[in-house]
Amino acid sequence: MTETTKYIGGEYKVLQQFGGAMGHVFLVEKQGIGFPFVLKSYQDIKPHLEELFFTEVKNWTSFGVHQNIVKTLFAEKFDGKIFVAAEFVEGNENGENRLTNYIGKNLPLHLIIKWAVQFSYGMNHCLGKGMIAHSDIKPDNILIDKELNLKITDFGLSKSYLNDEKVGGGTPMYYSPEQIFRPDSIDHRRTFIVLELYCISLSQKVLILM
Repeated sequence: MTETTKYIGGEYKVLQQFGGAMGHVFLVEKQGIGFPFVLKSYQDIKPHLEELFFTEVKNWTSFGVHQNIVKTLFAEKFDGKIFVAAEFVEGNENGENRLTNYIGKNLPLHLIIKWAVQFSYGMNHCLGKGMIAHSDIKPDNILIDKELNLKITDFGLSKSYLNDEKVGGGTPMYYSPEQIFRPDSIDHRRTFIVLELYCISLSQKVLILM
């Protein structure tokens, strides 16, 4: 990216930059495209992440289009780095667009149920497209748009039958026991256990899980 002009690849104008655990995320616009979108890549100081990022690009695009998955638009290489373009999920009036922003708030039960169903729809779609496990489900990787619809993102650690790389891992704070003791055995069941825990954290009404 050219710092003085704030362009990526000479044609994608940077509107905003977001931090990420493994990479950079930019909100950009391009002449001829009538909406802003996101460009994501790995950190310059961590070149070893290129292979992992390439796996994310392959898995993410192979899962196709679904209303509860953040949609990929294209992948391209600029200045020797791979970038993946994805839809920008616009948040609420405060700019909040992650499940993290809603934990601890007094949410109506019907909204929690809606998000649980939408999460299940999105994950079931990915399973049907060859995904074994997401491996890094956490509040920051679950986006909520301005109409309070849920979208799953960040497939960098996902495991898929469609690629040779069966990547495992995740964020230690959100590890399930099998990710620690039997990482090669994790599958979609771990993801839905995490969903149940988030339902509990969003509401005291544990009956939602019954």
